[in-house]
This record gives sequence, C-alpha cells and structure tokens, in this order.
Amino acid sequence: MTDRIAELADYLQQPDISLTVLADGSGVILDIAASQVITLNDTGTTLAEAMRDGVREFDELTRQLSEEYDVDAATADAEIQAFCDTLSGYLLTTRSKPKA
Repeated sequence: MTDRIAELADYLQQPDISLTVLADGSGVILDIAASQVITLNDTGTTLAEAMRDGVREFDELTRQLSEEYDVDAATADAEIQAFCDTLSGYLLTTRSKPKA
C-alpha cells in the first residue's frame, strides 16, 4: 500500500496537476495533461492535500485522518484504501504509460 501511496503522491505533485480546495472542504483535481477533472469529498481532499504535501506513509495518513475527523484507525484505514483504489483506477483509465 505504501508504494501505491507514494505513486499517488508523485502524481499529485506533478506540475500539470492542480488541487483546489472549495469553501465546503470538498475539492477538485484538475489533470491538465489528461483533460480531466476529479471531484473529491472533504475526506478525499484531506488525503490529496496530505499526499501532495509529501505524506507517503499509510500510517501517517491514518493519523492525520483520525485526528481531522475524530474517527478510529480502522475507519480511517478504510477511507484511505477506498480513496487510493478510486484514484488509482482513474490513473489506469486516463493516463497511459509511455511505450518502450
């Protein structure tokens, strides 16, 4: 899981990726290269911000989510897993890897 988090963090730190936090805590990822917009709820926005800011460890994401939303570690872990699954699925369908 940590490898996937690191991969997603790298994605969110790319110069052609823009993360905007809206007034209600939700957010939007604009992927300029893929001409795509990903909408996020407040939990997804919190996770995307943390990854964009350099968090690459599952345990650190769990700690941050647990503190931010006052939830237990199991709930935070499930939210992180769902977020990573969704964002990874997006990357598989919208971004192609260079061919050798």
